[in-house]
Amino acid sequence: MDSMTALAAILLSMLLVGCVLLLVKDTERRKLSERVNALSARTDADARAATPTQLQMAKLNSRPRRRIFNWASAILRFNPDVKALNVIPWRMVFLIGLVVTGAVDWAAGLWLKDGPTDMSGQGQSLLVGLGVGLITVRSIFTWERNRYRNALFQQLPDTVDLTVNSTLAGLPVSEAFRNIAESMRSPTREEFAIVCGDISVGGTVERALLRLHDRTRVSEYAIFAMVVGVQSQGGGRLTESLQHLAEMVRQRVSIGLRAKALAGEAKMSALILMILPFVAAGALSLINPGYLDPLFADPRGIRLFMVAVISLTIGGLVMRAMIQWAVGGA
Repeated sequence: MDSMTALAAILLSMLLVGCVLLLVKDTERRKLSERVNALSARTDADARAATPTQLQMAKLNSRPRRRIFNWASAILRFNPDVKALNVIPWRMVFLIGLVVTGAVDWAAGLWLKDGPTDMSGQGQSLLVGLGVGLITVRSIFTWERNRYRNALFQQLPDTVDLTVNSTLAGLPVSEAFRNIAESMRSPTREEFAIVCGDISVGGTVERALLRLHDRTRVSEYAIFAMVVGVQSQGGGRLTESLQHLAEMVRQRVSIGLRAKALAGEAKMSALILMILPFVAAGALSLINPGYLDPLFADPRGIRLFMVAVISLTIGGLVMRAMIQWAVGGA
């Protein structure tokens, strides 16, 4: 076994171990979530009385986060803390990644291996398959995260307005959050149900909102937490601060939608530039059949074709990053 095959086998083993760790972690989190939900369902007085014991038991029965798990989750953009984030079940996403890995390994092996005993070509094809599989898994999780964050961001002005109306009616902020958890659309409804659970077990409103920001990475929730925290510590009228925050968030949403509309032309241009080489190759094959056969029959042509595909992929990622940077800067 050469070095390429050994490296590919090591990476595949790490991927399988990561899947097992995710299964174990998901089971532990589900058990802990059931304990916390059972505690949150009690009355406030019973919850306050039982909070220290329950939290101590949860702390003793839960393991600390593994560094490897955090590292792998950060690379793959996988967030196990937010169940509603996954449109596709995460087990299905990893299964898709394994299927893509096998398919790409088989397709690349047809080009890279000179024969059944070519271990060097087998290792290279397996590395290519693992790379494409990991990119596929990361892309799916990234799409789900961006979709979830965008939905929360779009609903945030209504969330702040409902908080303002509740405080104007004389209700405390915790009760306003309870109204949001009951009347808002998903996914804001589920997130504020978690916020109400954090408050019911003894957490402060500011801490619960900061945890909401940590889960979703929506920066406006951090601003929301700071406004509530400053007003609770320094005094003042919370309603006026929340009204200014609602107006600011509404303007940010409007600017974000405008920036995405302006970026539509750039996205279409990037898509055309990526499709154009395939259209030109198809036209050449129709005009002069067999003209592109060396790209698929000759080993040098195969390598040139792979370099072209990799270059095209890198170019598409660069254009996508430039468009996202321009939209974010706008």
